[in-house]
Amino acid sequence: MRVVIPVANEERNRSLAYALASIRKHTDLDPVTVGGRDFGLCDHIDTGEGRSNAYSKFNGEATAMRTAIHTIGETFVWSNDDVYWLRPSEPIRWALGDLTADSRRSVYMQRKHATAHALRAAGLPTYDYESHTPLTITPKHMLEALDWCDSNPQLDKRSVYGNLTGLPDLIAPDVKVRTRRDPLPDAPWASSNGSPTTWPALMAALNA
Repeated sequence: MRVVIPVANEERNRSLAYALASIRKHTDLDPVTVGGRDFGLCDHIDTGEGRSNAYSKFNGEATAMRTAIHTIGETFVWSNDDVYWLRPSEPIRWALGDLTADSRRSVYMQRKHATAHALRAAGLPTYDYESHTPLTITPKHMLEALDWCDSNPQLDKRSVYGNLTGLPDLIAPDVKVRTRRDPLPDAPWASSNGSPTTWPALMAALNA
């Protein structure tokens, strides 16, 4: 099975090599990047957007996801260039709780609340699947989720997909390491805020 990693059209990617090394060390997955730029570190799927196009988390990832689905044509694992395997593990359905659990006012939280409203209107659960962990993608259901997001760009595709396809295997905190003082999560994965070289505990785990 392939693990697909969307990449931006940036000059350098300081985390991708570490993410790929962790995949190769701890899994049998075949890594492939998808986007407008090939960094030459693994197989690559070109979205045809060109290097001059700015990458957007929400629109760029949707294009990358559709391109990966149509190119691969079968189930794959979706990850990110800043998600690292810390030990052998199969991806699970990892949720952070309910999409409305956080009441902070931000564009990010507005997206979560809009997603919860749309899911609730369809009689679906409202779990938050926007965790920094790998997610197994079934093309048919993800295309349905992307169609939802095309009709309402405010929606989070991971959470729409997750709630369309079932209940989470685990509800647990996010695995993102955001400050140098943060301990590594007690989890099979970690994600960095920026280059992993900034976080000593993460680098020690990746180099073990």
